[in-house]
Amino acid sequence: MRIFLDDVYFIKESDYDAFVLSMVRDSTNRKTGEVTKKETPVGYFSRLDFLIKKYAQIKAIKNTSNNATLKEYIDNYQQQVDRIERMLESKC
Repeated sequence: MRIFLDDVYFIKESDYDAFVLSMVRDSTNRKTGEVTKKETPVGYFSRLDFLIKKYAQIKAIKNTSNNATLKEYIDNYQQQVDRIERMLESKC
Protein backbone atom coordinates (compact mmCIF):
# COMPACT_ATOMS: atom_id res chain seq x y z
CA MET A 1 0.00 0.00 0.00
CA ARG A 2 1.21 3.50 -0.85
CA ILE A 3 -0.27 6.76 0.34
CA PHE A 4 1.05 9.71 -1.63
CA LEU A 5 1.55 12.92 0.35
CA ASP A 6 2.61 14.90 -2.71
CA ASP A 7 4.35 14.27 -6.05
CA VAL A 8 7.57 13.15 -4.37
CA TYR A 9 6.85 11.76 -0.90
CA PHE A 10 4.68 8.79 0.05
CA ILE A 11 4.00 6.45 2.95
CA LYS A 12 4.29 2.72 2.64
CA GLU A 13 4.02 -0.13 5.09
CA SER A 14 6.99 -2.30 5.91
CA ASP A 15 7.02 -5.94 6.87
CA TYR A 16 8.12 -5.04 10.40
CA ASP A 17 5.07 -3.18 11.77
CA ALA A 18 6.52 0.16 10.79
CA PHE A 19 5.64 2.96 8.42
CA VAL A 20 8.17 4.05 5.82
CA LEU A 21 8.42 7.61 4.56
CA SER A 22 9.82 7.28 1.06
CA MET A 23 10.51 9.58 -1.84
CA VAL A 24 10.65 9.15 -5.60
CA ARG A 25 13.71 10.65 -7.20
CA ASP A 26 15.34 10.60 -10.61
CA SER A 27 18.32 8.30 -10.98
CA THR A 28 20.66 8.67 -13.96
CA ASN A 29 22.65 5.77 -15.37
CA ARG A 30 26.20 7.09 -15.75
CA LYS A 31 26.98 4.92 -18.77
CA THR A 32 23.83 5.41 -20.81
CA GLY A 33 22.47 8.67 -19.41
CA GLU A 34 19.06 7.02 -19.02
CA VAL A 35 16.93 8.60 -16.30
CA THR A 36 14.67 6.35 -14.24
CA LYS A 37 12.50 6.86 -11.18
CA LYS A 38 13.84 5.31 -7.98
CA GLU A 39 12.20 4.88 -4.57
CA THR A 40 14.38 5.94 -1.66
CA PRO A 41 13.40 5.48 1.99
CA VAL A 42 13.70 8.63 4.09
CA GLY A 43 12.94 7.01 7.44
CA TYR A 44 11.22 4.20 9.29
CA PHE A 45 8.66 5.08 11.97
CA SER A 46 6.77 3.01 14.51
CA ARG A 47 3.98 5.59 14.65
CA LEU A 48 2.25 7.45 11.86
CA ASP A 49 2.23 10.76 13.74
CA PHE A 50 6.06 10.67 13.96
CA LEU A 51 6.24 10.12 10.21
CA ILE A 52 3.90 13.06 9.56
CA LYS A 53 6.03 15.33 11.77
CA LYS A 54 9.18 14.33 9.89
CA TYR A 55 7.49 15.00 6.55
CA ALA A 56 6.38 18.44 7.79
CA GLN A 57 9.97 19.18 8.88
CA ILE A 58 11.36 18.18 5.48
CA LYS A 59 8.83 20.30 3.60
CA ALA A 60 9.33 23.28 5.94
CA ILE A 61 13.09 23.16 5.42
CA LYS A 62 12.67 22.99 1.64
CA ASN A 63 10.22 25.91 1.68
CA THR A 64 12.34 28.15 3.91
CA SER A 65 15.11 30.32 2.47
CA ASN A 66 18.74 29.88 3.54
CA ASN A 67 18.71 33.14 5.51
CA ALA A 68 15.41 32.58 7.29
CA THR A 69 14.62 33.38 10.88
CA LEU A 70 13.40 30.79 13.35
CA LYS A 71 9.94 32.36 13.15
CA GLU A 72 9.86 31.89 9.35
CA TYR A 73 10.83 28.24 9.72
CA ILE A 74 8.19 27.65 12.42
CA ASP A 75 5.55 29.38 10.25
CA ASN A 76 6.48 27.15 7.30
CA TYR A 77 6.39 24.08 9.53
CA GLN A 78 2.94 24.99 10.86
CA GLN A 79 1.68 25.59 7.31
CA GLN A 80 2.79 22.06 6.39
CA VAL A 81 1.11 20.56 9.45
CA ASP A 82 -2.11 22.47 8.68
CA ARG A 83 -2.00 21.29 5.04
CA ILE A 84 -1.58 17.67 6.12
CA GLU A 85 -4.42 17.95 8.66
CA ARG A 86 -6.73 19.40 5.99
CA MET A 87 -5.76 16.60 3.62
CA LEU A 88 -6.51 13.96 6.28
CA GLU A 89 -9.83 15.60 7.21
CA SER A 90 -10.97 15.68 3.59
CA LYS A 91 -10.18 11.97 3.14
CA CYS A 92 -12.06 10.80 6.25
